[in-house]
Amino acid sequence: MKRGIIKMYYEFFDKKIEDSTLVVGLIGVMIFLAWFLSNTGASYKSNILEYNTTSSNTVVIDGKMYRVLFEELK
Repeated sequence: MKRGIIKMYYEFFDKKIEDSTLVVGLIGVMIFLAWFLSNTGASYKSNILEYNTTSSNTVVIDGKMYRVLFEELK
C-alpha cells in the first residue's frame, strides 16, 4: 500500500509534470491558501500599541486571566 502511493506520487510528479519548479509552486500555493483560509477572522494591527485598545489582549495561564499591556519605553 505504502509503496503503491509512493510509486503513484513519483509517476505523477516526475513523469507527468516533469518540472520541479511547478511542483514547488503548487505546494507553495496550497500552503498559502491553507494559511489564508484559516485566518479569516484574524484582526491585524499595524502598530503593536494598537493592541492596548482592543479586548483581545488577555491571556489565560493556569486558569487565571491576565491582561497584556504594551507600553512604549523610548
